[in-house]
Amino acid sequence: MLSTSPVCQEPGCGRLIQTDVARIHRLFCALRRFHISFTLIPCLNIATSVTRILNWRHWIQIAVLNQFVDAKRTFWGSCLADAGEAPPNIDETEGLAAHTSFICGDNSLPIPVNMASSLEVQLHKARHKVITDGYEMSVGELVSLYKTQEIVIDPEFQRLFRWDLRRKTNFIESLLLGIPIPPLFVFQTTDGKWELIDGLQRTSTILEFMGELKDANGQKRDPLTLGATKLLPALAGVTWAATTEPCLTDAQKLDLRRARIRIEILKRESDDTAKFELFQRLNTGGVALSEQEVRNCTMVMIKPSFHKWLQDLAKHATFENTTGLTSTAIDKQGGPEQVLRFFAFLRVPYKKGLDVNEYLDTAAISLAEDDNLDRGSLSTVFYSTFDLIDDALGSQAFRRWSGSKFAGKFLQSVFEVVATGVAKNLGAFGDMKKQDATRVIEQRSKDLWQDSVFKKYSGAGISGTYRLANLLPMAENFMSP
Repeated sequence: MLSTSPVCQEPGCGRLIQTDVARIHRLFCALRRFHISFTLIPCLNIATSVTRILNWRHWIQIAVLNQFVDAKRTFWGSCLADAGEAPPNIDETEGLAAHTSFICGDNSLPIPVNMASSLEVQLHKARHKVITDGYEMSVGELVSLYKTQEIVIDPEFQRLFRWDLRRKTNFIESLLLGIPIPPLFVFQTTDGKWELIDGLQRTSTILEFMGELKDANGQKRDPLTLGATKLLPALAGVTWAATTEPCLTDAQKLDLRRARIRIEILKRESDDTAKFELFQRLNTGGVALSEQEVRNCTMVMIKPSFHKWLQDLAKHATFENTTGLTSTAIDKQGGPEQVLRFFAFLRVPYKKGLDVNEYLDTAAISLAEDDNLDRGSLSTVFYSTFDLIDDALGSQAFRRWSGSKFAGKFLQSVFEVVATGVAKNLGAFGDMKKQDATRVIEQRSKDLWQDSVFKKYSGAGISGTYRLANLLPMAENFMSP
């Protein structure tokens, strides 16, 4: 039986402690004075594990931030001196991943927590993926780099250049007034060129105004004619070329050419995925790029042929007829997004709880980078699936069944079950007569609206994460003939 010692004298404690664990308790209190946080968890009585705790082979080393590594021994020495102990031998070469943190509380057992996936370790690892440099250059230098093809704007990116005249004029006005503008982000390729990651609208506006911007086909676009602004109404009708009126004066042109722009460079030594991650983060705000438009650019960076493959499949007649996407959705790259979803559902398992766009981002990169991806076989699956659905339902596919007819707009939830389910049952449908196969697909599309799982996870207010986690697993069995 363990004896009991007096109340702990550490400030703010006052707890009754057992003599055999008094030194451990004093250590805890000493650590609290260094502002170490403890999480309260229910646990076994501490007295039952004293022997194990006192064995230094099982002792818990305190996790400290990298910037305090040099002070580790001083920190331990102070804490353990208060507890009447000598510090353990800490191998400095083990790194932060070798350390652990305390989880303890009143009447609880200290539990070691592996810190290999701690925030600091993850930060340390992630920072090594991104190697950057940066400096300022003049607008004139930027234009010269574009003309000599030392800075590259992918043609697919050019299609996203859609600032209206007001935005373009306001930006040129900012340069003329000397107003600071956000930096451009570029990625340094293996041949030393710069690939534009962020700053498409700003860079394109400068080039268009100066008459140097080329379109996706390599042809020069018509130079930009500015509009009026609140501060500079005289900009209305102003061009760069001296052959038209009104135009900038030579002095004003020099001012514009000498305007400074900060360039942030993602070095070629960075991790291969760093530029994709940077592009996605930088291009999900500002002027309205859809998630798929950002994703398209990411795929172009990885493998342009993969992106073109998705674009071509999205133009397949039966796919267009069955999805019936609106012109707005098509403009926002809704077609290629549905094609990507289709292949993602077939080839990339969805992890429960993962944000849908993060899942699609991951799937896009995974599929694009897969050199062994058999696009020919997947194209056959795609054509066969949507040809069959079109034969069964035509333009009524992926719509709500009212009990008497299919109507309304394209529904993502129906697409996820029907398209995925038909694709996974192509073999079985192929063994049937065509009219029997189409009859089954039509009936299943009607029955879907009475299915309890579908009804629960497809209604308004259901997040994409819950929907995918519950509808994708049911697709194959539900659509089985």
